[in-house]
Amino acid sequence: MLLTGRVNAFIVFAQTKRCRGAFGRSMTLMGGVFLHIFALMGQPVSTLLISGGFMDILIHTDGSCETQRRIGGWAAILTCGKHKRILQGSDPDTTISRMELIAVIEGLKALKLPNQTVMVYTDSNYVAQGVNEWMNGWQAKGWRTAKGDPVANTDLWQELVNLLNQHRVVVRWQSRAANAEVDKLAVAARRQCVGG
Repeated sequence: MLLTGRVNAFIVFAQTKRCRGAFGRSMTLMGGVFLHIFALMGQPVSTLLISGGFMDILIHTDGSCETQRRIGGWAAILTCGKHKRILQGSDPDTTISRMELIAVIEGLKALKLPNQTVMVYTDSNYVAQGVNEWMNGWQAKGWRTAKGDPVANTDLWQELVNLLNQHRVVVRWQSRAANAEVDKLAVAARRQCVGG
């Protein structure tokens, strides 16, 4: 479920912060119960999640591609409290757009429990705008653009939609500089690819 909409109420949230099995491993955050009280009148749900401090899982993603040879790599960094998991992969015949999408897809696929609250960071305008602005229109038009052309990478977009529907997800763009750690991992994955 992609989180959109507005919140017009006080929200009281008490939760034991746990990351047990959040992305495939048994992990528990030491701590206890944290009480978060919000008075967010007319604020976006994403603001509530971020400023309220109970965003359970962060996923930083990036893709890399040597355009001329079509050799690509991707990476995702999943964090839950103090816990971190790094995912990487490559493709000898791909595009930068597919690598950016696959990074997000693989990050979400690594979540082993349903209904996770997730913030995804990407430095790809294609991914961020696709999720937040274009995707609903594409679906309504049968995966066609406003001009009637087939949407590029429809297979990956459809897979991403399915994953978004399994969790509570906010996708946010951030600069390449802010995404530097995962950018280096994606470049390394590309270079490790055969012929990269």
